[in-house]
Amino acid sequence: MAGRRDDGPQPVVELIEHHRSPDPARSHDHRKVAVPLTALDVAVPYFEQKLGGSRKPHAGSLADRLIACWAVLSGRDKPRELNEVTGFYSCDTVTLVAAWCTEAGVFHEVMRDWNGATLRRIRRHVLLRVRPEAGGGHSRHLVLEISDRDGQGISVEFLESYKISGPENQASPHTVRVDCERLDPLVGMLEARLGRSRAGSLEHRLVDAFAMLIERGELGDHLPFRQNRDRVHAWCDEAGLVCRLDGPRRRHDLFRTHDLPGGGTLFLSVDIQTVDGRPRIEFGQMYFPPDRREEGTPIRSSVIAPLTSLDTLVAFFQRRLDLPAEPGTEDRLFDCFTALAERGDLGASPGEGRSPQDNADQVATWCAAAGVPYETRGERAHTLLKTYRERTDCLFTLSVSLDSRVAGTPVVRLTALRFHEHYDYLSRAGDAGREYAYSVALTHVPAEPLAAALERRLGVQVQEWDPDERLIACLTALVERGELNADLPLKANRDRVAALFGDLGEIGGEVTTDSWSWFNG
Repeated sequence: MAGRRDDGPQPVVELIEHHRSPDPARSHDHRKVAVPLTALDVAVPYFEQKLGGSRKPHAGSLADRLIACWAVLSGRDKPRELNEVTGFYSCDTVTLVAAWCTEAGVFHEVMRDWNGATLRRIRRHVLLRVRPEAGGGHSRHLVLEISDRDGQGISVEFLESYKISGPENQASPHTVRVDCERLDPLVGMLEARLGRSRAGSLEHRLVDAFAMLIERGELGDHLPFRQNRDRVHAWCDEAGLVCRLDGPRRRHDLFRTHDLPGGGTLFLSVDIQTVDGRPRIEFGQMYFPPDRREEGTPIRSSVIAPLTSLDTLVAFFQRRLDLPAEPGTEDRLFDCFTALAERGDLGASPGEGRSPQDNADQVATWCAAAGVPYETRGERAHTLLKTYRERTDCLFTLSVSLDSRVAGTPVVRLTALRFHEHYDYLSRAGDAGREYAYSVALTHVPAEPLAAALERRLGVQVQEWDPDERLIACLTALVERGELNADLPLKANRDRVAALFGDLGEIGGEVTTDSWSWFNG
């Protein structure tokens, strides 16, 4: 149902969807979107352009023309369209209308009314809207969303969205959200920054403050992507306001093959994360050596760089690839990595004399050459002993997993170890089967001193240079000597390794034990 309404604080055109439940206790669930008449001169041409030939020309007032557009949308069966600002799909007419209003730069209000009580009201103010130029470019939106839910406090969300033109490119929305009882702290912080204060509605003052920040150049399209969101986040942090960041995790697969020339399997990818924590770029490598493919235990390696280095990395790769210099974006970083893989700098043989598991090292070398701070991480698991205990119909396994990290100045490699003692009792008559696992973990410590200390303690000489390989060799030696074996009592293998780790006091680290069980239903 759509119509004009003139009895509120300001005249609006509103669309209401009624969802009636067969359950009498849930009499109705209504959704509504309202657009002020003052915004129709922008909203109507945009809706008519979006609908194109799917609607008949309408010669009435602006309100009548907008209602005619909404009637076309309401007639669609389950309208589903990708929101070009948030990157989410609109799955009903109200959310689709709201999405198009945001894209058009039009203020609107969305409400959800359940059994006569307004559960949530959202007011979206589009602060900035930049459309792509003909033949390319990007679109960018800065949006301020103010909402309240059932009278339980207020939520303010600042959204920065960026999208490179072209149907193949997705929107990259990033937000900072502030939950508060009242708007006063946020309004006061921004007005103090602007050196101004005025009377009036707190919401209007908040919108005006953001508009002035854009006018002064502290926010705007001239900033690198995501920096608007990050500036607002920093200002809220300075004011002691509790914030939450959000944004998409974008994954780009670079290389996948199950048939490397020397055998084995390799997967390469690039991930970008901007959620709470540390926004980062992560290059991932997962390698199954030929002799471990059946075990399903890959060697994982990753290179992690701060997202603030995006521009620097893109510029470095563009020079390396002889590409024209363009602003750093996530999609351009993905394009650079794809080009590097296509010309053989990454993949099965990333450089002369290199193996598939050297891709992460190659990326780390590039980060260093670009002057970008980074750290590397590696995860791997190794089976020390696996046997079948016929008397108890049990698969018995001893294994070790390693988590390695390289970071800091000077560079230090840290490794954490976890030793597992695992029992898998197979199902038989009257017993559905069960599993027990006992483990001991040593927290991250410098890898080289740890390997050297274990070698001294066990009297082992290992020819490998890699500290992780030396650690695996030390534990393998305990199995070969029989000090760790399948005939020891329950938990005995775990406790022997725990005692060994505990004797290495000179290298530091914390030793903890754990247990786990599972019973098949």
